[in-house]
Amino acid sequence: SQSRGALLAVTAMGFFLWLKARNKAPIAIAVLALVIVAMTVMPDTWLRRMQSIENYQEDRSAQGRINTWTAAFNVANDRLTGGGFEWYSLRTFSQYAPDPTDVHSAHSIYFQVLGEHGYVGLLIFLFLAALSWKAAGHVIRTARANPSIQWAGNLAVAVQVSLIGYAAGGAFV
Repeated sequence: SQSRGALLAVTAMGFFLWLKARNKAPIAIAVLALVIVAMTVMPDTWLRRMQSIENYQEDRSAQGRINTWTAAFNVANDRLTGGGFEWYSLRTFSQYAPDPTDVHSAHSIYFQVLGEHGYVGLLIFLFLAALSWKAAGHVIRTARANPSIQWAGNLAVAVQVSLIGYAAGGAFV
């Protein structure tokens, strides 16, 4: 994938999974080997695309997202419950975006929810994510005390890793 957001999500998930792992050293060695192999076989276009993160000011895609994020922020400030589903229109952008002709989707779960449902919707969305994290943590702690349900603890760790990937990747994809 040429997605920079996917790279960030995989990196965040990998780091969190490594933190939760029992045998950190073998996993770190395996990941390092995979990264070295991946870097040697990836095409130059992929490497250039990933390096463009550093120069987001010159990237039209990034600038379009920032324009939409600003519009979402402005919509939420103007309307408590946001602009509703599919608020991405020339009419709305002409009122709320710095560049009214650059109409894009937010490419961010957070700004998407903020633009569509305002601060109320964003708080509900984040609250549901926090409750999911907390429930998985409870299952992990319970499974530590009861080896017969260790599988549930492992599953809950996988849920938390998935939430990390969703949170990190969803910020930019």
